[in-house]
Amino acid sequence: VCKKHGIDYSKGGLLFTKKPEEIEEIVNICKEYGISYEQGGGVFKSKPETLRRIAEICKCEGVEVKGGIFFANPDKLQQSINYVRHNYGDMFVNRMIVFQNPERLMEVMPYLEKQGYLEGLLGKSAGILSLTLDEIKERERVIELTGGSVIVHGNFNPVFGQTRKLYKEKYGEVIKRVNSDESGYGSHK
Repeated sequence: VCKKHGIDYSKGGLLFTKKPEEIEEIVNICKEYGISYEQGGGVFKSKPETLRRIAEICKCEGVEVKGGIFFANPDKLQQSINYVRHNYGDMFVNRMIVFQNPERLMEVMPYLEKQGYLEGLLGKSAGILSLTLDEIKERERVIELTGGSVIVHGNFNPVFGQTRKLYKEKYGEVIKRVNSDESGYGSHK
């Protein structure tokens, strides 16, 4: 089936969790909605009926169908789109933002707006939305203590995109200061 449709199966992965009939169905949905499937990957994560719902929502809402969007729950995806559009406008309805859990968006986006940081979401740095509000506040304080800026050239500081492990390795001592009272930036939850 993969050879027939020109799908790169050399890396294995999600493709091999599907029956040939499901792969055929997914390919047909991808062709119908203009979704790239030749590289394998996330498009084969969902069941065909779930992929169709995601594709329909994205087409209707003007959201690009690729990347992490395939891992979204269609109902939560629609909730996120509705929340973002209603509260922040169409310019923020993009796949990097709306594939996030709506509960997380409802917690984090008002804070980013209050701080004047929403512009950072329009760049290529929406990864901040994968952090909890407490993690965002802590990283914000770490950036302040190290003399950096939260927004750099219209994007969020790369500190917000670092994995939790790399962040802790790189800023361990500063994190300790942030979470203690000695810096004046202590966590008071």
